[in-house]
Amino acid sequence: MAAVVAKVAESASPNMVAETVNIEWHVALDDIDDGERMRPIDAAYAEAIAASFMKIGQLTAIDICQLPNLGSGRPFKLVYGGHRLAAARMCGWSTIRVKIGSNEVAARKDREIHENFFRNELSPIDKAIFVAEMLQAERVARGIADGKDGRALNGDYRSQKFDKKQIDNDVRNLRESFGGLQEVVAARLGWNRQEVGRQLALAAIKPSYVEKLRQSAIANNASQLRAFAKLDDDRQFLCAGQLKAGKATTVAGALAIVDKKAVEPKEVKQVASAHSMFSRLSPAQKAEFLRLIQPDLPKGWEVREVKPRETYPTVSDVVAAAKKVGDQ
Repeated sequence: MAAVVAKVAESASPNMVAETVNIEWHVALDDIDDGERMRPIDAAYAEAIAASFMKIGQLTAIDICQLPNLGSGRPFKLVYGGHRLAAARMCGWSTIRVKIGSNEVAARKDREIHENFFRNELSPIDKAIFVAEMLQAERVARGIADGKDGRALNGDYRSQKFDKKQIDNDVRNLRESFGGLQEVVAARLGWNRQEVGRQLALAAIKPSYVEKLRQSAIANNASQLRAFAKLDDDRQFLCAGQLKAGKATTVAGALAIVDKKAVEPKEVKQVASAHSMFSRLSPAQKAEFLRLIQPDLPKGWEVREVKPRETYPTVSDVVAAAKKVGDQ
């Protein structure tokens, strides 16, 4: 069957591709190109799937598309199911069950994104990359070139002396389309535009830094990754090295090493924060707070209420009292 499918792929025309979408077959593993994945293969996860394959077999087909002219010489390209494909290879299988879908770029990218995006095992970095890919798919669907915005198009048109009305119409349409892309992506994910913006900030981290961060303590910490994304490029380069080497477990710690500054211990920060809060309370609130923490005090410590001392008469008071008696 694999040979038959391969033969079909070699002679496939664009029309045939459209006609064969969503058909399940078995295809030779060697005929599937799985390069240019959006996220790397987790070997441990693939091994777990391989163990399942050996026990109960393959339950779900992987998604591929026909790309007969692929540079690798392989007639099919993987869309999603990379871990299952890796598991099949670990099992020593020669073929794998597949579903063949459209090979149109935007369509296959959309399938990969929707298959993977809501998986629990996605790291914050991978999720951000998928969001960026969604945005790119929307750009492609609207014919917006990478890095092209309304001002750039305006400049291109004016340099070629296009009609002003045509320039204004095209630039306005492009700006309206480009300005709404993040809202479109947000609507598809059930988010707001601000969350999409936060994800895009992570996706903007250079791939070389991403590979280092994947091997660091902050790989699955979205807040730490956002802090890293806010750094300039020079500091990202230096901090990524410190984080990968395990010399720091937070961005602040990496910066402290890079800047050769001492990091204030967490306990010191907590005490300072508690003191700041206590100092802002009213006298009655402070008294109530001290009463509440009495059971939690260290052994040998206690909170006691000290009553004001009785006041004693001053010399002036005594003189005035004696004078008053003498007058009587």
